[in-house]
Amino acid sequence: MLEIQVASEIEPGDADALGRGIRDHAAARGIDLTPQDLMVTCRDASGRLLGGVCGNTLGRWLSVARLWVAADRRGTGLGRRLMEAAETEALRRGCAESFLNTFAFQARPFYERIGYAVFAEMDDPDAPIRSRYWMRKRLAP
Repeated sequence: MLEIQVASEIEPGDADALGRGIRDHAAARGIDLTPQDLMVTCRDASGRLLGGVCGNTLGRWLSVARLWVAADRRGTGLGRRLMEAAETEALRRGCAESFLNTFAFQARPFYERIGYAVFAEMDDPDAPIRSRYWMRKRLAP
């Protein structure tokens, strides 16, 4: 008998096993699906984290999972500099494009100013977070 379980917490061993299974399936077809983590941070002289970008590169794509800038540093250009550093490293790793997602209350205008464009949107007028946007940017010609 099969047992299907639903949980609110991810079991690290199970998540690792799923990842290995997906990578092994791809490897059997000659495709490497091993992501390489990417982290860019900025700290002040005291060591306080002022902002950062984290994600990974896989194939020719940079996936930006998080960008955060401390409230007292927003509007100073730090977010742009962090993203530029992540994109430069992605180019060094052979990436041609970057993608991310953001909610309506977050940073869509910021991402548009630095060259990202919406390629997909989900909208739910009855939800507290009305819209979510998936954005991409071409990194290399």
